[in-house]
Amino acid sequence: MRRSMLARLAGLVGPVMLFACQLSAAATTPAPTASATHLPSATATSSPSAAPSLMPTGTATPAPSQTPTTTFTPSPTGTQTPTPDPLAGAVLKLSDLPDGFAALTDADRERLGFSDAALARGYGKAFVSAQLHNTTGFVYSVDPNFQIVLAYLFYPLSNLERATLDLSMSDPAVFTKAFVTGAGTVGAASGSTITAKALPGMNKFGNKSVGVAAVITTAAGLKVHLDIVVVRRGDVFEVYNSIYPDKSQPLASLANLVKALDARVAAVVTP
Repeated sequence: MRRSMLARLAGLVGPVMLFACQLSAAATTPAPTASATHLPSATATSSPSAAPSLMPTGTATPAPSQTPTTTFTPSPTGTQTPTPDPLAGAVLKLSDLPDGFAALTDADRERLGFSDAALARGYGKAFVSAQLHNTTGFVYSVDPNFQIVLAYLFYPLSNLERATLDLSMSDPAVFTKAFVTGAGTVGAASGSTITAKALPGMNKFGNKSVGVAAVITTAAGLKVHLDIVVVRRGDVFEVYNSIYPDKSQPLASLANLVKALDARVAAVVTP
């Protein structure tokens, strides 16, 4: 049952879910263009002036003064100081879910289209400084019910990314409408249609949050529910997904999963 259902979902949920998760951060895309406009001016001014001034003096005195490498000895010790990640324990755990769930393997997530590499690519243009962390996925496959849950974090967010995320999540109706428009474009390539509505009660987490309940209908008539909640707490962006076929009763409440993981994030992150 588990393998056959995973096979049916493979290729359907992945591309649409990637777009949906990326949507709330899409407003951060102006950040790269802003930095890009600074790069040419910085390189243009530094290369012509710095090169001629350093060439004559570099052969005389600066060469010996730069040979003592005392500045390199503190750097290894300095790089070791920040290595402990305070958010390393901020993960969704099997104990957070009802009995009967099992962890998804890397191969399962790869088959479904949301491996770490795929998720990172999906956010490639959305975030400049934030990186993917702490991805976990679980599956319940006891006939007749089937459910996949997925959670992951992006951090650290820049100040610009925080502000634009809050703006994109400020109106659930606008967020949902944009989701339907964008995800519909993605699904149209495979003949799928998508409807969505705002998830009530999902705007109470972190500094800002929003939820969407979507239904994907394939050309063959298969219906899959995709519920998404995104949270911004401090410099952390949290993403939660619940995926289940039509007429299947999801055992894991998305709200309960958000409460569990968001509490771990809140324990170490300042607003």
